[in-house]
Amino acid sequence: MTFVENYPVQEKQPRNIAVSPNGRWLLVSGEKSDKVGSYAIAANGALQRVSEAPSGKGALWIEMLSQPGQ
Repeated sequence: MTFVENYPVQEKQPRNIAVSPNGRWLLVSGEKSDKVGSYAIAANGALQRVSEAPSGKGALWIEMLSQPGQ
């Protein structure tokens, strides 16, 4: 793993992150946020925000699972 850059996320007090098994997606939730942000991870490690979804207030854990055959 190599540091690429700091990236300001929109989630308040980001505390929980999950990277997809294939390394192409990042999910971020914040301790004081009510949404989860979805980011694409480029080949060079750069992030691009692609969507968000409601999570309820103060999500404490986030995990990304792969589906068999996917």
